[in-house]
Amino acid sequence: MEKKTFYLTCERTWVYDTLIFAAGILGSYTYMLCGGIFCNAQTGNIVLLGIALGTRSWTSALYYVIPISAYALGAFISELIPDDVKHRFHIRWETILVEIVFVAVLGALPASTPVQVFQVSINFIASMQYNTFRNSEGVPMATTFATNHVRQLGIGLAKELHRRHGDTSHRRVLKRHF
Repeated sequence: MEKKTFYLTCERTWVYDTLIFAAGILGSYTYMLCGGIFCNAQTGNIVLLGIALGTRSWTSALYYVIPISAYALGAFISELIPDDVKHRFHIRWETILVEIVFVAVLGALPASTPVQVFQVSINFIASMQYNTFRNSEGVPMATTFATNHVRQLGIGLAKELHRRHGDTSHRRVLKRHF
């Protein structure tokens, strides 16, 4: 009889699926309604910061430092939370609570609010979420952006084509990333 592996609630597949869905909504929201950018990751902002610095556009460079700093602050804050709080009730309630509060406040703001308020806030909560939720039932995962999922899908398909002697151990990871 196979021993069942115990996972914290925050590592359960349904939690990841919910957070990935929420991140997709936030990414779509910031792109469509908040300045045509994605706030769930920082690669684009870092590239644009480099371009601004290279062209000596100091004001533009400063503009990109703000969301990058908000993202770094989210990871910083999520790491400061004591371990006894992090593992209470087997779920990371503090991160989910912060995210719910931020989204509720953002939803209550008038449409005339500058898009940068939404961008920076979502940068912050996306970073907290990404830093907090790192594994889905033993599979390293990201909840706020899809790049690694696409990469893992390619790796899994290659392993499927090259599998030897009936080895299907890669399929669990392939399925989760798909």
